Amino acid sequence: MNEFFAYIVTGLGFACIFEALPWLISPEKMRDFLLQLSAVNADQLRYYGYFLLVLGIFFVWSARP
Repeated sequence: MNEFFAYIVTGLGFACIFEALPWLISPEKMRDFLLQLSAVNADQLRYYGYFLLVLGIFFVWSARP
């Protein structure tokens, strides 16, 4: 396995772990959060998506040697 592919698989693994933690810790609160999230305007969700995308790219870029 080449090094780039190993980084991709590792990153996906960490993403799965961090995405699963809130559901394991408190599924009821996550359900309530998703119901509240459904009431948010689509443009606001898109803005948050862009923000998180840029933040994630920054973290990945800053972690590279």
